[in-house]
Order: sequence, then structure tokens, then C-alpha cells
Amino acid sequence: AVGLHSLCQLFAKRSASGEACLQESKKTEVVSTAEEFVAVVNAQALQLLGFLDATRAPSSRGSALAVFSSVANAERGLVLFELLRYGALSGAPLTHSVAATVAASSPEVTLLSRCVSLCAMRTKAEAWSGPVDRGLMAFNCMVKALHRSLRNVAEMLALGLFLRKQAKVPVRHYAGLATLLPFFQEESCGAGLVAKAFLEGQSVEELAATFPQCSAVAEDLRAAFTFWDEVVTAVRLLHASGDASADTVAAFQQADALLANRRKALP
Repeated sequence: AVGLHSLCQLFAKRSASGEACLQESKKTEVVSTAEEFVAVVNAQALQLLGFLDATRAPSSRGSALAVFSSVANAERGLVLFELLRYGALSGAPLTHSVAATVAASSPEVTLLSRCVSLCAMRTKAEAWSGPVDRGLMAFNCMVKALHRSLRNVAEMLALGLFLRKQAKVPVRHYAGLATLLPFFQEESCGAGLVAKAFLEGQSVEELAATFPQCSAVAEDLRAAFTFWDEVVTAVRLLHASGDASADTVAAFQQADALLANRRKALP
């Protein structure tokens, strides 16, 4: 079984005192370190969002979230789970208003590029000169709205600890708390744009020329596809627990089969 600590550690590096605070988090004791503070906020957020049940044990969604191997991927995975819950993530086009002269991508490529767009793509300090995709940009608008809402949840829970006088974190740590809370950094859709071009046949060398602002195309694609592997595993777990439909898991499996063929071209 996945414990509370193993789930929360996806969002914060905990000290020994932070672990003890989580064990006693239902009590009214005051947290006094930044690690304790962030651990309690994360636990409350996970419970509010349905990843922990009333007893703070992982729900089926929480067990699926524990698949992700890093803090960054866990945050992206949580965003992805929420998009799935609200029916906002699929391979279907977002609009039918695109001109007929614009070739539509396959549902598999669309789903893959949307998921991968949650990942980071390292870029140079230059204006973007590569191609753009209106569908991915529209999807990214939804992602940003959700991301900011999740960040607001974390900040309001943090504020609640102070208002209830359950936190006495030293003033010198106040500025750093903002960067420790989850959903601090938003991503553009750059990784999705690069992945889409790769899935539609461009080589890594061609990608470097098409997207000159991207400084580590192959390495970032490998990291993004590692996230995708974890997503597929998590979606299968969601389906097994009744939290994802058969159509949803089938769509992810079909996209995964497409990636398996193209992945051979990635050095």
C-alpha cells in the first residue's frame, strides 16, 4: 500500500521533523519549520483534491499518482489527472474552426503532444522563431488556468495555517515558502510542439533546425517520454480502479504504440 509519506514526498523534500508533523497532522500542534509547513500544506491539498481519503490514506487516485518518479513529474501528473477528471484531455480537436488547408494531426499525435506539453523544454534567451500550433496553444491556456487554480489552493491552505495560528515559521523563511509550495512554475507548450514535429517524422537533427531556440532537444524529449511512460502506467491504474473509462485507456494505449515505433529514431 502507498503511505501518506510516500505520496507527499512527491511534492516536498521532508526532514525528520516534517515526517513527524505529518504523522500528527490531525492534531492542532504548531508547525515551526519550513519543511513541516510545506508537508502539512501538501497533505491538506492532496486530501482536498481527493488523492487522500478522510483518514489520510491514499485513494485510488492517490495510488496512481505515486507512480510518478520525481517531484516535477508528480505535479504534472496531478494536473493531468485533473484534466482527465474534467474531460479536458483527449486526442480530439478543440475546435472545428481551423481552416481546411491546415492538416489535422492524428488523435494519437494530438494526445501525446498535449500530455508532453506539460513538461519543460529548455530554451535559449531568444524570441521563439519556430512553428506554433493553435490547438496546443489553446490547450495550454486551459492548463495554465488549472495550474493557477491549484496554486491558489496551496496558497489558501498555507494562509489558513497562519490564520489559525498553527504555524510559527521563522520570518527569515517567509520568502522561500513561495518557491517550496507546489505548482510554482508554469510551463509553455514548447515540449509539445517539439514532440509533435518528432512524432510526425522529423529527425532530431531536423528538430534542432526547426526549433533553434531549444537548447537540448534530444535530452528533453527523452525526459518528456519518460513522463509519458509514467502517465500510461498511471492511467491503467485509474482504469483498474474505475477512475478512467475504457475509451480513455484505449486512447492512451494507441498513442503509446505510435510512440514505440517513433522512439527508435531518438538517439
